[in-house]
Amino acid sequence: MAIVRWPEPTDEALRSAHAAIEYCYEQGWTDGLPVVPPLQELVDEFLGQTARHPGEVLMAVRHLDRSCTVRQAAINAVMAGCKPEYFPLIVTAMDAFASGAGLVTGLLQSTTGQAEIVVVNGPIRQRLGFNCQDNIFSPGDRPNATVGRALRLIIMNALGIRPHVFDQSTQGTSAKYSCCIAENEEDSPWEPLHVEREHCNCADGAQRSLRRAS
Repeated sequence: MAIVRWPEPTDEALRSAHAAIEYCYEQGWTDGLPVVPPLQELVDEFLGQTARHPGEVLMAVRHLDRSCTVRQAAINAVMAGCKPEYFPLIVTAMDAFASGAGLVTGLLQSTTGQAEIVVVNGPIRQRLGFNCQDNIFSPGDRPNATVGRALRLIIMNALGIRPHVFDQSTQGTSAKYSCCIAENEEDSPWEPLHVEREHCNCADGAQRSLRRAS
């Protein structure tokens, strides 16, 4: 595995970066923490990780007349601090969110302290370096932190559901910054979440599970 050594930034580069971060704050694009300025070349690198068309709508909130395209998801993934190779997972998470909890628009605008949770399973956990063991809800692991944060920034920036506007939580929760974990399937005494949900949600899912088991 090649190790990329970035050159030490000059004072001028650091000043430019700081100015760009402050500009993002002024535009209201952040969750209160600094974001990575979404340079076009970075966005293009993320878009190159998927075959999905940049203009394809991943999720829509019709009563607000807002939606999120693949390009908008890529922009927010850059700002969240993701690596380009995380982007296909973010697109998949958006697909799942749009077909499930995202359809219940009250969830996104509830007065309760709601937050989205992303649960990752399969070989991609190891390939992308997700933490699925100790300190699972703690900071410190880039995939866990930035994938969950990307979803939150998408909700705020693309769908327009942000505190003091359409997010009506009375107290909120710090889980809104990011809530993304990976299952430790190898050591878990329970079946994986996706299998459990197939059993519970539909007869078709139960039949698929049975077919896979046989």
